[in-house]
Amino acid sequence: MKSEKIYYSIKEVSQLTGLPFSTLHYWESIFKQLSPKKNEGGTRFYRQEDIDIINRIKYLRQTEHMTIEAVKKRLAIDGQKRSPTQTAIDLLQQIRKELQEIKNLL
Repeated sequence: MKSEKIYYSIKEVSQLTGLPFSTLHYWESIFKQLSPKKNEGGTRFYRQEDIDIINRIKYLRQTEHMTIEAVKKRLAIDGQKRSPTQTAIDLLQQIRKELQEIKNLL
């Protein structure tokens, strides 16, 4: 269930994910996809996207028993995939192009 909250503290993220602060800090240092905002004092502010990435890493590590390197590769591959919206836009543009070609033949 997603909340309407924009930013979460590290304490809230720790409670939501069941992970200690140290794990969150470590993952932040090794996974480039995980980059919470920080204020001048260094306090971290996590967005829902960050929490989603944390949960994905947790799943891959704990359930799929993947190594850190394997998780890095999986996240890189996942990041290269296009969103469903972009896929639909690309498909509609292709259909439009084909319809224009058919119209020009008439």
